[in-house]
Amino acid sequence: MRWIPRRLRALAELDAPMAVTLLEPAALMRTLEEVLHAKRAADAEDVAQGRSPQVFAESVFEHMLQRHGTEVEATRHLNVLAHSLKASRATSRVVLAMRFLGLHERPLPPPALRVYLAVFCGLLSGSNGARGRVERGEAGALYVDVVAFEAAAAASGSDETPTELVGAVVAAVEKADGTELKQQADGPLAGLYDLDEVLRITMTVWEEAMDQPEAQMKAAFDAYDTDHDGCLDTTEFARLVKAFRPHCDDRTALVMFREALDVGKERGCTGGSLTPEVFVEIAHKHQLFDANNDEHAQLKQLWERKVRGLGSGLGSGLGSGLGSG
Repeated sequence: MRWIPRRLRALAELDAPMAVTLLEPAALMRTLEEVLHAKRAADAEDVAQGRSPQVFAESVFEHMLQRHGTEVEATRHLNVLAHSLKASRATSRVVLAMRFLGLHERPLPPPALRVYLAVFCGLLSGSNGARGRVERGEAGALYVDVVAFEAAAAASGSDETPTELVGAVVAAVEKADGTELKQQADGPLAGLYDLDEVLRITMTVWEEAMDQPEAQMKAAFDAYDTDHDGCLDTTEFARLVKAFRPHCDDRTALVMFREALDVGKERGCTGGSLTPEVFVEIAHKHQLFDANNDEHAQLKQLWERKVRGLGSGLGSGLGSGLGSG
């Protein structure tokens, strides 16, 4: 289902067909909550089976397929979700969902989604050991205190939310208290923070921590080393490359992998897998994590031309008879 991220972006670029009934805010929040939990569960199963996790857009489509039974219905609901996100008020949960799905000009990579899922799903599943407070508000809003957030993050495991990250987020929340982040003043939510705002700060802190190229590369390497042997084989490497460069085809990824193996041999490495050191060298050379390079700009222009060319076909094929989500 590697075509799903491309189809989702194409749908989002098109004007919503007249027959599409967009999700109301509360329904959109519930849908996002469902797909986030589904992604968390799917990732756990993939890890248990030794498989590389799907990208988020693929996981969302798989969830829609399981729920609605056919690819036609799954695509219909994917269409509704994409346009509902575009049309919705830019809340933190909506913006982050668009960044994870690749529908935003500043996409977030899979390692960031793992951190987000660990905290979001951990809080709602009670894996924080019942510490702190987690409450539901109106229209799907969620509220927490710092104790609950810190406990859920700590319970998720050091690989997903390292202690340094948790501490940095708590410090950022405390610093933002009373300015960009406000506690609820009264009623049953008194003293609590909007969870989506806390998670927005979490992602900001994560991005700052990953801003150093070496840290970002190491995080990506660890995330895609699914068998945890300290190396990347050809399948793991190809999935990593496609996660950060969706337009990269299998042949290009294989050429990069073989080049990396040659570099490894020059460094005295043997075997058919990449060590972290060799991976970092190749990632630097090919600017794997740089979204501002020339290749990215050319691909973006090519994609925009394809979207314009596909517009009428997609609109007529998916826009007829669409109802509410």
